[in-house]
Amino acid sequence: MIAHEAKPHQPHGHFFVCLSHQFDESEEVIRLVKNIIATVTAIKNVVNKTALRCSGCARHSITTTTLATQLKYNVPFLRCSRNTVKVQCPLFAFPNTAEKCCIERRTRMKEIEEENNRLFIDGYGVGDEVSPLVSEENITLHVPERAEDIRRLVSYSIGCMMGRYSLDDSGLIYAHSGNQEFDSSRYTKFPADEDGIVPITDTSWFPDDATNRFKEFIKTASQEEHLEENLTFVAESLGQKKDETSRDCIRRYLATGFYKHHLKMYKKRPIYWLFSSGKQRAFQCLVYLHRYNAGTLSRMRTEYVVKLQGKINARIEQLESDIPAAASTSQRKKLEKERDTLIKQREELQVFDEKLRHYADQRIELDLDDGVKVNYGKFGDLLAEVKSITGKKPEVIA
Repeated sequence: MIAHEAKPHQPHGHFFVCLSHQFDESEEVIRLVKNIIATVTAIKNVVNKTALRCSGCARHSITTTTLATQLKYNVPFLRCSRNTVKVQCPLFAFPNTAEKCCIERRTRMKEIEEENNRLFIDGYGVGDEVSPLVSEENITLHVPERAEDIRRLVSYSIGCMMGRYSLDDSGLIYAHSGNQEFDSSRYTKFPADEDGIVPITDTSWFPDDATNRFKEFIKTASQEEHLEENLTFVAESLGQKKDETSRDCIRRYLATGFYKHHLKMYKKRPIYWLFSSGKQRAFQCLVYLHRYNAGTLSRMRTEYVVKLQGKINARIEQLESDIPAAASTSQRKKLEKERDTLIKQREELQVFDEKLRHYADQRIELDLDDGVKVNYGKFGDLLAEVKSITGKKPEVIA
C-alpha cells in the first residue's frame, strides 16, 4: 500500500498526493495521474494554439494574438502569414470570428476542467459527495464583449502614447519615476509622446491630442487602407450617435468617458491623471504619473494652456466676423452657440491658468512610495475626481 503518492516519471517535478485516502499501487492510479497530466497539456493547447483561417484572404493560416496579452488586454488583431511577410488584417473584419474563438475556448476549457474533476472524483471514490460540474464564473478565460474590449483598446493606445507600452515590444516598457531613464528609441513604430502630456479636448486644438494620436495608433497597428473602417468599428462600439462622425464620437468618448472607465479599471488609483480646467472642459489633458516631474506643470502651461488661450481668442474673433454674414438663421444660431461656449471656456481657462501657474512655481515632486491617494491630493482642484480618489475635497485657491 502507498499513502497518497504516485510518481509517474515525475513530469516537470510534480507528483500526485492524496491527503484523505489510500490507493493500491495499481494501473488505475497510474492511469489517473497520466490523465491529469494529459489534461494540463490539453489546457495549454487550448489556450495557446487556437487555429483559425484568415478571413481577409481566406487562404492563409493565422495565429490569434492580442495587444499586450500579459496586460489582460483582449481585442484581437489577426495576422496572416504569406511567405515571410506578415500582414495585419483589419480589426473591423473579425468581431464574429474572434468572439466565436473566445467562446469555443471557454467551452472547451469548461469541458476539460469537468473531465479533470471526474478523474479525481472517480479516483477517490467520492462521486456521491462531489459534483464534477464547473460554473461559468469559475472559468477565467476572457468573455468577449465588444464595447468593453474597444474601451480596453483605447486604454492600451493611451498607454502607448504615454510610453507605458510600445508596439515595438510586449510587456511594461516604462514605469520608473520622474521621467528618468526614459528611452524614446524603444518606440519606433508608434512614438511615445515627448512629454507625457496628452490633451483630450472637445475641439481639435492640438495636433498631438489623444484623438489625433489614436487615429495614428490604429493606422500603425492595423493596415492603413482599412483606417476608416476600423475607426467606424471603434466608434460604433463606443456608442456613436446618428449625427456624429467616427472621429467626433471617439473625441467625445475621450473627453467625457475615458477617465470614468480608467478609474473603474484601476479601482480609483489611476496611472493617467486628468488635469481639467472645470465643467466647461476648456482644457483637459492626461499625464502619466511615472513620467511626471517637477517641470511638467510649467510645460503644460507654456505649451498648451497659454497657446490655447490665444487660439480661443482668435476663434472668437473669427466667429464675430462670420455671424453677421451667416447665410441662414440656423447657421447664425449655430455660430452664436459656438461663440458663447468659447467665451465661457475662455473665462474658465483664465482661472485655470492662474491656478496652474501657482502650482507650477512650486515645482511639486511625487514620491511614488506614498501611493496615488497621497500624491493625487498635491494639486488642489487642478485634477478631476479628487474627492473620489483621495476621500477629501480638494484645496481651492482663491
